[in-house]
Amino acid sequence: MKSASGRAKTRKPKTGRPLHPVDPKVVEGMATVGATNAEIGDFVGCDGDTIGRRFTDILTKARSGMRLRLRQAQFKTAVGGNPTMLIWLGKQMLDQKDQHELTGADGQPLIPRGIKVTLVRPTAE
Repeated sequence: MKSASGRAKTRKPKTGRPLHPVDPKVVEGMATVGATNAEIGDFVGCDGDTIGRRFTDILTKARSGMRLRLRQAQFKTAVGGNPTMLIWLGKQMLDQKDQHELTGADGQPLIPRGIKVTLVRPTAE
């Protein structure tokens, strides 16, 4: 390979520690079941940050698949008649709430300014 000046480029020898051998299938399998980078790193014998740098694409794809399968299982459970799961999914995915707040014309919650209490003494009959 020649540089712009016409001279042949020489590559610098790589320095630093050799890469720790890590099986990408192990990383993918662990990420698929929700393991963190630190947990994967502990298992394969390196730092979690190293796992995150070296396997970003694999981690992203595996964790997306995990979330998709989990969402499918939750939906199947809810549609199968589990009222708790129906309520939870409604809150998470449909922005449903248990309580309703009263709001004014400006959209702000109505807050009572004060409460007037009148005490009445019972009359004897």
